[in-house]
Order: sequence, then structure tokens, then C-alpha cells
Amino acid sequence: MIEEFMLLANVTVATWLKERFPDIAFLRCHPFPLPHMMKEMKETLEHIGIHLDVSSAGSLQASLGRYSGDDPYSQARMIVLNTLCARPMARAKYFCASFASEALDFWHYALSVPLYTHYTSPIRRYADVMVHRLLAASLGYSDKPQWHNDFVQKIASNCNKQKFAAKRAGEQSIELYLAIYVGLHGPMVEEAVVVDVKDHSFDIIVCSMGCTQRIYTNKIEAKPTFKAQGKISSLVLQWPSTETEPNSVKQIIQIFSIVTVSLRRSESSLKIETQLLRPRE
Repeated sequence: MIEEFMLLANVTVATWLKERFPDIAFLRCHPFPLPHMMKEMKETLEHIGIHLDVSSAGSLQASLGRYSGDDPYSQARMIVLNTLCARPMARAKYFCASFASEALDFWHYALSVPLYTHYTSPIRRYADVMVHRLLAASLGYSDKPQWHNDFVQKIASNCNKQKFAAKRAGEQSIELYLAIYVGLHGPMVEEAVVVDVKDHSFDIIVCSMGCTQRIYTNKIEAKPTFKAQGKISSLVLQWPSTETEPNSVKQIIQIFSIVTVSLRRSESSLKIETQLLRPRE
């Protein structure tokens, strides 16, 4: 409920400022996803029985909901689907209203609204301070700021730069502390789900941690064979017999495959090393 009112406030203020100050309104848009990447993702998933409606953000979310579930496989599959859907997405950005000409330039794709801004958090975002100053002027509490549209766009660009830098700093902080945690408590055996397969490697997401790791075939004891059928790639791993495992095992690695991995911290850096474990027969 609180979030809904905050979104409504942001939309209302954006509409108001666009009407009162069409030249210097400080707004926020979210461009549509990259069409070719969205099309490729949709076609790839259709080859494995996943059908998504990518015509809008709402239809995409609704079609994703059809593949949700409480069982471990459905939860792992949803992790992969959310990751794949995020790749074609563009970053939302602040901008000066006079630097946009078409209606789509103002559109916020994720929220599916024609106008949007950030108004509700002036104590933690400078963008909101800009919006509050314009709002105060529009209501007669202060004089209209004597801002040139180039100045407003420069502030918007700097806000975009700093917001992305803060996001990357947060992500790298999580990676750092996760590596330290694994170093203190590892090696850790975890379940993971395959998100992408290449000829000499494959990417997995550790389900309990949400971190993405790459596993190279030359680091695996099994003999790999790469196969590509249309848009779907897979690796067939032939695990040899050993003293403790008298039977050889064939393992197929493809998107949505559930695997067991061992995580440990690298001895030479604050990075996590991931090893694929032999599957149980």
C-alpha cells in the first residue's frame, strides 16, 4: 500500500511539473528493452517450451507467473528466467524534459506509465531535491529557478552516473563479503542452476546465494562433448569410473539443469572458485 502511494505521488508530481515547467522539468524514464535481444531470448526459450509474452512489461510479468512454483525446480527455473529477462533491459535514467521529443522518450517501461520522476526521497537522492525545488516554485513557495535546460540535463547526467556507480559499488561489496564468508566457512557444497552453456564453459547461479559463477570444462574431471541444436546448446559430460565410484556417469548440462557445486575462496585473491561435483547415480 505504501509503495503504491509513493508511485502515485511520483507520477502525479511528474505530470504536474511537465505541465508547469515543460522546458526544465526533471523527470525519469525507463527505455524499452533492446528489441533484438528480447526477440532472441523469446525464441530461445520457445525451443525449450517456455512461452513469454514480451509485448509489454505487464504481459511479460504475467507470462512469467505461469512458470512459478514452490518446488525446488520451479524456483530454480524462475531464477534463470528472471536473469535472462533482465539482460535486454535498459537502465532507467533521469533527464531534462526539453531533451525529449517523442512520447516514448518520456515512457517508463517497467512501471508502464507515460511520465515519472523521483519525488519521495529527497533526504537520500539529489534528483528528488531538484524535483522538490521545482515543485515548490510551481506552488508559489519560491521563485522559479533560473535554470537553463542544458544545466538541468547536466545535473541529470551526473545523477545517472552516480546512481550507476553506487549500484556497482553495492554489487562489488556483496561479492567481497560473500568471498570472505565462503573463505571462513568453505568449502561449501550448494545446489545451482545452469543459466548459459558455451563450448568450453557454462554459467551457473547458486540458488541459495544468487551469485553467478562460470565453470570451465578443462577444470572438470569428466570428458565434455559440446552439442548445439538450433538455439539450444548443451554439454554432455562423461564422468569416468573411480575407486570409490565403479560406474561411469553421463551428465547433461543445459539451461535449467540443476547441478551440485563446491565453492571455495581463491588462495590468491578475494574471488570464489567453483567446482562442479560428480552427480550421484
